[in-house]
Amino acid sequence: MLPEKAWWDDYYHPLEKRLEEMKIKYEDNPVFAAIAEETYAEIDMYRKCSDDYGYVFYIMQKKE
Repeated sequence: MLPEKAWWDDYYHPLEKRLEEMKIKYEDNPVFAAIAEETYAEIDMYRKCSDDYGYVFYIMQKKE
C-alpha cells in the first residue's frame, strides 16, 4: 500500500497543477469540464477522508 505522502507528492499535487493548466486551454470544452469536476471531487475526497480509505495496486503475473 502506498503511503499518503506518495499520493500527494507524486500524484494529486501534480494532477491539480495540470488541471489548472488545462482549465485555461479547454475552458469552453464541456467534456473536459465534466472530467475536471470528477477529478477535483476525488482529490477533495482524498483530502478529507484519506484516513478512512486508500488505494491498493496488485501486480500479477500469469502462471504458465
